[in-house]
Amino acid sequence: MEMKLGPLGNYSYGKTKWEETCRDPISHIFVTYDSYLVNSIQFRYVENGALVLSKKHGSEGPEDSTRVVRLNHETEFVTGVSGEWSYDFITSLTFHTNEKVHEAFRSNSVSEEEVNRREFYSGIHDRCEFGGFFGTSNVSRLLSIGFYTKPVLRGVNTMRREIIVSYDDSGVRSIQFGYINNGALSMSKTFGPSPVGYSSRIVKLKHESEFVTGLSAETCNGYITSLTFHTNLRKHEVVHLTFDSKFQKPQKIELRSGILKRCEFGGFFGSFDSLRLISIGFHVRPVHTDVKIKVEIT
Repeated sequence: MEMKLGPLGNYSYGKTKWEETCRDPISHIFVTYDSYLVNSIQFRYVENGALVLSKKHGSEGPEDSTRVVRLNHETEFVTGVSGEWSYDFITSLTFHTNEKVHEAFRSNSVSEEEVNRREFYSGIHDRCEFGGFFGTSNVSRLLSIGFYTKPVLRGVNTMRREIIVSYDDSGVRSIQFGYINNGALSMSKTFGPSPVGYSSRIVKLKHESEFVTGLSAETCNGYITSLTFHTNLRKHEVVHLTFDSKFQKPQKIELRSGILKRCEFGGFFGSFDSLRLISIGFHVRPVHTDVKIKVEIT
């Protein structure tokens, strides 16, 4: 099952939809730009030991500046994309990989009040989980860009493997869970509005050995503005928004279960509406008892 992350930019404006999927490792990403926006993008792949160029998506203008993002194709692969856009043009573009962060372009000619910031982090740990790029363009510029992930499944147990959270500058908008059922990835419904148009982060759990033991969060003005999942192995911070101290300070909440076995985790619950995720909590099932304990962030 492929999952779409993104896009960054205004997908609805695109006259030409493009995809770069099912290709060999990426060695270079060519980004052309002017002082305001990204004009085009092009990829170079290593195929059978030879370098092969993709089609250019966007402007063909020779007067554009160019930034070349060079990847160590033997070990490095894309795990995320972040940036900013305004109206129908991309004003900032950064590629995140398993090894480093590559800022390809950032305009200094657009004010912060005019842009929308978006982040898409996949959390993938294996090159084969990256499924390629997609987006839209026209004859003058690149309009949007996103990417696919292809989860790799190991084992046949029924376990929680992925937590997908969408958010923006107000707070958490929605949440979705991915489970492994008999060797296949099954997705829950989305709790909250559609994630399209919002930033997204995927929390990937080592489903063979990792399980949730707690939650910590901050809430402000009816939104969850910070959310972290604690497991028996580590903690996964999904989002943490900060606000001007002159305004209302967020309320901090921590839920630590102290469970030591996977079978003690009883699943998530919560509430949502058409705008946002309102609350989230989880059940605890102590060993040797049928009693369920609820802990909740609201």
